[in-house]
Amino acid sequence: MWLYIAKGIFVAALAGIVYLIIRTYPLVQEQQQEEERATKKSHTTGDAIYALDKKILVYIEKGLRKARVALLKIDHLVSQKLDGVKKKSQAHEKNSREVFAELEKKEGTEDSTDTE
Repeated sequence: MWLYIAKGIFVAALAGIVYLIIRTYPLVQEQQQEEERATKKSHTTGDAIYALDKKILVYIEKGLRKARVALLKIDHLVSQKLDGVKKKSQAHEKNSREVFAELEKKEGTEDSTDTE
């Protein structure tokens, strides 16, 4: 007898579960359709965002390339100025050595005339 009661409760529980599933099935389908519509909208907006992002990246890349060229030109100008300063300093050093050498010669000749 208890077995029939347990089977009856089990069948009633299964019937309740099936009833709840049948009742919520249309809601689940509606949610899936809404999600599909939302994803279609997001795909179209996503494509627009992707295209905009691609354009922005192209402009950034062009800007960075132009900045790189400008920096290389500035670097070249600085190198030329440094080479010019280096040549002037070498020429000045050479001239100063010659001046000091001439002064030493003059001092050497003056010292020899003083001793005589």
